[in-house]
Amino acid sequence: MACWSRRFAPAAQTVVGKGGRALPRLAGTAGARYLDSMWAGHECIDCHPSVSVVHLLDLNGLKGVLSAAGRQGFRVFQPLTTDVPGGPTEAAMAEFLQAHLQHRTDADVEGFLTEVLEAMNVVNGRTDCRRLTWVTLWDSFAPFAKERPDRWLDLVGICRADFPRWIMALRYPVWSAGLVARPTPDDARGNAFFYGLLFPGPGRAMDLAGRPPAAPPLPELVHLQIKHDIEHWKGSGCLLGPTAHATCGSLEEHQRRHELRLRMLLGDVIPSLIPPSAP
Repeated sequence: MACWSRRFAPAAQTVVGKGGRALPRLAGTAGARYLDSMWAGHECIDCHPSVSVVHLLDLNGLKGVLSAAGRQGFRVFQPLTTDVPGGPTEAAMAEFLQAHLQHRTDADVEGFLTEVLEAMNVVNGRTDCRRLTWVTLWDSFAPFAKERPDRWLDLVGICRADFPRWIMALRYPVWSAGLVARPTPDDARGNAFFYGLLFPGPGRAMDLAGRPPAAPPLPELVHLQIKHDIEHWKGSGCLLGPTAHATCGSLEEHQRRHELRLRMLLGDVIPSLIPPSAP
């Protein structure tokens, strides 16, 4: 069970975030400045150590990372190497993933995904920028684990314009991620499907299902990027698959539905993204 509360660190080791809340900082001048900038404006969320989180990794979105890994000696990804910024084309990446993941043995798939995660760790470890990882609680996600990958992405508010996209679920204990926080609009980088207005507790993902969903919106959290291994995938029950369609419905439809569900869950503390005069 999760226990939501603000986390306050000792004064000598804190940086002040939004609303005067105290956030942990990293020792060392350069590291402290960097972490301060990463966590500025965030509300820290305290979870019980027994809680697990799940991150949905879009393998198609790793084309730039895997292309770089091919240039750095990962032989399996050398077919993706290109001088074009951002890596190979979307079509080339989709074909590459299909060749390695569809109609292959379990051992072949596990071996390939192990290489993917190792390459991701190596390439990310050679950059100075630690990105934020978006997660939800495993206990909230688990009832939907047997549904299609399209439904997984709907649940966490990820809009997709093309398909297929190969999605793997990574489950790990929250303590291994360190600090977790409620995401901010800056973290979403202009994503219109992110509900950035304040209300109590963790963020809540905008469910992008076309039908009116019955489940409460899933919690939405971020943490600093960590190293992943194949045990995180196995921890999810080896959840993996391709999407079969693009996101349905308009932005306004999804916003209205999301606000209604939030009010049912949290009451009238929910501000509206939709102007009262909108039809």
